[in-house]
Amino acid sequence: MEKRKYAYLKPGDIRPEGWLRKQLQLQARGLSGHLDLIWPDIRDSRWIGGDREGWERVPYWLDGFIPLAWLLEDEAL
Repeated sequence: MEKRKYAYLKPGDIRPEGWLRKQLQLQARGLSGHLDLIWPDIRDSRWIGGDREGWERVPYWLDGFIPLAWLLEDEAL
């Protein structure tokens, strides 16, 4: 039987370390981690109970924010 060249990985099998982890932490402490607190189009969006339109902004932000929080295992995010 031929040995596989590649192994299948499950989510969580690889975690960011070193330089990459530091960059993700900087991103979380910066604008990406706090955009919902400062940008009215996200903070007050109808997606999260507000009255602003900005319908496409929250999903795009969450598309990066949720993986960031998950990769850093940061429950506060």
